[in-house]
Amino acid sequence: MEIGMNYPIKYAILPLLERKGFKAGVDGIEPNYQISAYIVTKCFVTEERTRYYGDGKQVPAYKVVFPFKTYQSLNGMMEVPDIVDGECTNAWLVHEVFSGYQQAKQTCNHLNSLITFSLIHQEGIAKDEVDIILEQESRRLETVQEFEDQVAERTRDLSIGKQKFPKKEKSGC
Repeated sequence: MEIGMNYPIKYAILPLLERKGFKAGVDGIEPNYQISAYIVTKCFVTEERTRYYGDGKQVPAYKVVFPFKTYQSLNGMMEVPDIVDGECTNAWLVHEVFSGYQQAKQTCNHLNSLITFSLIHQEGIAKDEVDIILEQESRRLETVQEFEDQVAERTRDLSIGKQKFPKKEKSGC
């Protein structure tokens, strides 16, 4: 017997992490990961929350599952929500989801431009190095766009809105 899993499909912005050396951690030395770029991708929305503040401000947050998170993951199966005891164990927390690609892409481009801006405005960067950095960033963002395009191709069958995925019911005693 199959049990269907229905989750809204939306667009979200996935931060791509890159190891930038090491840092001291609780259990000794551990990798230091930083966001190197962002891509737009479809995702499964598993939870929506609202945080309320004393000044009346409300901040939404969403738990989402990204089907593919790394270049290497494109070689495998699409990741879907993994629910254990009513909780999604493989969800990421994001503060914005989008119904349309264009709005998500505008936000993503803005975030990537902030990364580029921070690279060329680091202390000690000579004026003649800026063009080199911009050229390197341009090539790097082309590679990032290729990854986004590959993810879009692999998720083309996911329709924005509701999606049903069959899941085999676990047999028990």
